Amino acid sequence: MAHLTEESTYEELKMFLLYHMDQADERPAKSNPSITKEDYWNIMMGGAMNESPKVKTMLMRKSIKEFGSYYKNQEESEDE
Repeated sequence: MAHLTEESTYEELKMFLLYHMDQADERPAKSNPSITKEDYWNIMMGGAMNESPKVKTMLMRKSIKEFGSYYKNQEESEDE
């Protein structure tokens, strides 16, 4: 079990978002109800792919707020 934090790496953020991909659906996003969770997920993944140090903390905070902090890392997924 892993938890995303503001100090997490972009690689950890990508693993976190991939873990929560199934939760990215047509429901309104918590942080911005005018867009869907899917739209929000796409925005967060786009930011993670760019790996800009200027927005890293914001991406981590917003992702945790929307999807929680828990995810399974790659090693845990392979063990199942």
